[in-house]
Amino acid sequence: MLRGAQRMSRFTPREVRTVFAQGRRYSFDPGLTFIITPRLGDKGRILVITPRKLGNAIERNTLRRRLKAAFFELGLYTKGFDCLVLSRRKAVALPYQQLASLLQEAFTKHQESSSIN
Repeated sequence: MLRGAQRMSRFTPREVRTVFAQGRRYSFDPGLTFIITPRLGDKGRILVITPRKLGNAIERNTLRRRLKAAFFELGLYTKGFDCLVLSRRKAVALPYQQLASLLQEAFTKHQESSSIN
């Protein structure tokens, strides 16, 4: 993995609390909730939270890898936002293309709503 890509998902506990407190929530699927806030670092980052109830380690890691890959491939780290993804059991069954489109849709909605305000 590229060194820059590794840093794309590192958050301190204080930064996570800030994202929860100040971020806007978007949910287009019952399996995923996106919390997006203006970036706290030099580039946008993503953090995927997968509880153990979601499935075994293979399923949780696959979901994390897919979302991080979509974030990187779509170039969302250049948009100027940090993203926290809360996942539930239904998200494991979603294919990569649908995960990528949901992530893109969340960023599009956030940009539209932040440009209105």
